[in-house]
Amino acid sequence: MILGSSPRSDVYLINDDQVAETHAVLRAAGDHCEIEAQCQDKPLLVNNATIRLARLRHGDQITVGRTVFVFEQRQG
Repeated sequence: MILGSSPRSDVYLINDDQVAETHAVLRAAGDHCEIEAQCQDKPLLVNNATIRLARLRHGDQITVGRTVFVFEQRQG
């Protein structure tokens, strides 16, 4: 799943100059999910730390520009 300011993004974040056209990629990797930054000029944060690649855990906060998401993983 692509997060970015492009209308072709799966998660389209408009009107935010802090979001790159292709800002990050979120993907399933086995039994977990990970997020990877795609732009070096605009930060991707997980739990307020700038990351390049991170394995996500239930409750993690993902910040893309001025938007904050909470990652929730189904249990079971």
